[in-house]
Amino acid sequence: MRLLSKVKRIIEYIPILWEDEDWEWIFILDLLQYKLKRTRECLVEDSLNKDIGEREKQILYAESLIDKIREDEGPKKIGDAWVDLEQKYLNKLCDHLAKNIRNWWD
Repeated sequence: MRLLSKVKRIIEYIPILWEDEDWEWIFILDLLQYKLKRTRECLVEDSLNKDIGEREKQILYAESLIDKIREDEGPKKIGDAWVDLEQKYLNKLCDHLAKNIRNWWD
């Protein structure tokens, strides 16, 4: 039964791996986002987990930051200053993961 589960998971990862490349850092975030989504869905399905609501929100926030990083097209002028939103969101993502990620898989 465990082998069947592993084979199923490998098949589910094929679409994300098919698009993966080693030459661009954003593909690492694609893999992370896919894994976060799977983890969030698993937590929601786990009715024995009492902290699902908070963990789900934290994971959704991480997923949304990855979306914002992917959507950004370089520095933007806001008022008189140029702001690199991609870097801003990447910093937020890293801080958020450092603070919360160890609690999502307990």
